[in-house]
Amino acid sequence: MAKKYTPLISALVVLYVIVAVLLVITLNKNNGILSYPLDDTFIHMAISKNFAEYGVWGITRYEFSSTTSSPLYTIILATFFYLTGPNIWIPLIVNIIFAALFLILADNLLSKENVGFNLRLIILLAIVLFMPLPILVISGMEHILHTLFAFWFVYLGVKMIEGEKYAVKDQILLIVLAICLGLSRYEGLFTVFALCCLFFLRGKFIYSVALGALAILPIVIFGIISVQNGSYWLPNSVLLKGHSVSLLSMAGIENLYSKPLVTLSHASWLFTLTLLIVGFYIIRHLRGKFSFWTFGQLLIIVFLVSLFFHVEFAAVGWVYRYEAYLMALGIFILGVLWKETIPVFKNTFTGYGKYITVGLFIILIVPIAGRGVSALRFGPKASNNIYMQQYQMGRFLHEYYNGESIAANDIGAINYLADLKLLDIVGLGSIETAKAKREGRFSGKLVENLAKEKGVRIALVYDKELKNSPTNWIKVGEWKIKNNVVGASDVVAFYAVNAEEASVLKKNMQSFTSKLPEGVEVTIL
Repeated sequence: MAKKYTPLISALVVLYVIVAVLLVITLNKNNGILSYPLDDTFIHMAISKNFAEYGVWGITRYEFSSTTSSPLYTIILATFFYLTGPNIWIPLIVNIIFAALFLILADNLLSKENVGFNLRLIILLAIVLFMPLPILVISGMEHILHTLFAFWFVYLGVKMIEGEKYAVKDQILLIVLAICLGLSRYEGLFTVFALCCLFFLRGKFIYSVALGALAILPIVIFGIISVQNGSYWLPNSVLLKGHSVSLLSMAGIENLYSKPLVTLSHASWLFTLTLLIVGFYIIRHLRGKFSFWTFGQLLIIVFLVSLFFHVEFAAVGWVYRYEAYLMALGIFILGVLWKETIPVFKNTFTGYGKYITVGLFIILIVPIAGRGVSALRFGPKASNNIYMQQYQMGRFLHEYYNGESIAANDIGAINYLADLKLLDIVGLGSIETAKAKREGRFSGKLVENLAKEKGVRIALVYDKELKNSPTNWIKVGEWKIKNNVVGASDVVAFYAVNAEEASVLKKNMQSFTSKLPEGVEVTIL
């Protein structure tokens, strides 16, 4: 019995040892302070804090803002904050738990597919190292939760379609998982769509429509709430970071198929994983009859459909997180296919053909393995960047401008650490700038007018985000960090809206300089 759980236990040990090492390195770099490698984590925390303490779904407690594309994860954090009070460690602890649950689920599903001991161990370790799971734990974001629901949803749905078994409890569970998948990240709807299409093709028309409709319903409800509060149907982050497609022009139609190819060419790890899956599929059918409604075949279809829509409409990269669920699902599919492919491989490829095939397999593994290695090096550096820049901005604003109106373009840490009234230059937390950017009318003059309306006193921004700074703003100084790997800029500029505020800001910057960690280069004009 103990041997049965050895692959799972081994994967958990490897995961938590790596996480512990990354955490020690990070705390050592950050003077004992926990900082996440993304400011986005602090965005979740700021919204959760305001929702838990003030009942306001917003980056500040003063107004609603549709800033997060993972309402479920934000609600989970808000629940913990309500019970324990805001705590910077909670996202890390939550993700440590989610990672364990995910690996337990993955091991359980592999066991159900009669995947052998050694192969289970390889697959689980590959998920840990190449997903890569440690950096996702350290990031404190929602992507492990998203992957957990994606795995469970895909496996259960494919099993139902393959066997045409539709027990009531399974139908209900699949609907619940579809809802949770969409609410954990909006990209989850790509996977829901893939399964809905397969149910439809299988002749389950009513259930197919019901599954899709109920998965979308909570998102529609949230959209209605958002519109009633003056925002868009979709979160600002989805609209500003995502990609839209127009079929009304030849350029738009061309972009429909060219963008996925361009995206995959830049994401070599995802491209090679897809090639491996397709290659295993071809080998599997070299000496067998083709059957559409088989488990492996259906898994591949769901993966490819989800992949297409993701690279078409969503982003890849950026701290290894956006496509993490596809990496994990792809590795799982490879494991399932491997079990069925090896006998065919041994009988089909002989002599040099076998060595060539193995060589190609190793070559294709390199980008995937490289992703895992680079993530281990990247995490502590990124965490230190956020600590040196955004975290210090939050400390500065908490000390000198608590309760005041400010403008900024990185809004997570500052709003978690300080109580602010905000004008977000990027638009994630301010609908006015979001609309201006989507309508092509964003400018320095617009920012200047909005700042006057909101009573902004100072601005902490990256100059490139302003597109010509407002003419009446006065630049007082800059903070510069070293070895920047994650920030939009290594220099944050401090502006005052008038001469009186400039004098106060200069004094505050001078006073705070001695409180900054070593390595932040301060310039006061």
